[in-house]
Amino acid sequence: MDEFLNSVSNALSIPSDESTVFTYDVGCSSSTPVSISLLLKLHTIRPYNRPSLMKTLSGIWSSQCHFPVVMSEHADGLFLVTFGCEGDKGRVLEGQPWHFAQSITIFATPDSSFPLTPENLHYVPFWIQVYGIPFMCKSYDLARFIAMEIGDLIEVDKDTNREGTGPYLRIRVLLDVNLALHRGVCSLYEIFDFTKSEAIAQFSHVVMLLL
Repeated sequence: MDEFLNSVSNALSIPSDESTVFTYDVGCSSSTPVSISLLLKLHTIRPYNRPSLMKTLSGIWSSQCHFPVVMSEHADGLFLVTFGCEGDKGRVLEGQPWHFAQSITIFATPDSSFPLTPENLHYVPFWIQVYGIPFMCKSYDLARFIAMEIGDLIEVDKDTNREGTGPYLRIRVLLDVNLALHRGVCSLYEIFDFTKSEAIAQFSHVVMLLL
C-alpha cells in the first residue's frame, strides 16, 4: 500500500524545471502606446466657436463609441480627435459626413513624414442616391462610371444594385469640397434589344441626391 501511494505521489509531483514561476511586470514595458487619432478641419471661412465645436462633436461621438472621444486644439487651426480604440475611430469615419454650424468637417490621419496643413484637407465621402437609371441598367460598372464624373468611388450599396430594390442606385463617393457640386450627369445608355438584334441609343439625365 505504501509503495502504491509513493508511486502515485511521484507521478503527481511537479519536476523542478516545471515549477519555476516567471514574473512579468506590465509596467516596465519600453514600448509606448500608439495614439489612435485623427486630424479634423471645419471647412468654413466664417468665424465659429471652437470650444463649442469640441464640446458638441466629442459629446456626439462619445455617445456612439465604446470609449470617450477627446478633442483638443492642434496646430494651424486644426483639431486633434483621440479615440480609445480603432473600432471607435472607424465608427466616426463611417458616419461621415459630420457638420457643425452648417459647415462640413474633414478628417485626415496624422502622418509625421508628411505634415498636414488645412489646405491639404478637402476630400469628404458622401452617400449619393442616383435616380433616372433605365430598367436593367443598374450595375457596379455604371456606379463606377458615374462616380468618375464627380469624384472617386468608395463603395456601392449592394441592396440597391439589384433591379426591383428601389428607384435609385446608392453609391459612396469621395468628393473634393473645393469644387462645385454637380446637380446631375447626362449619360448615354446603350440599350440592346436582343429580340430585334439591334442597338437602341437612349439619352437619360441621371439625377443625384446627396445624403
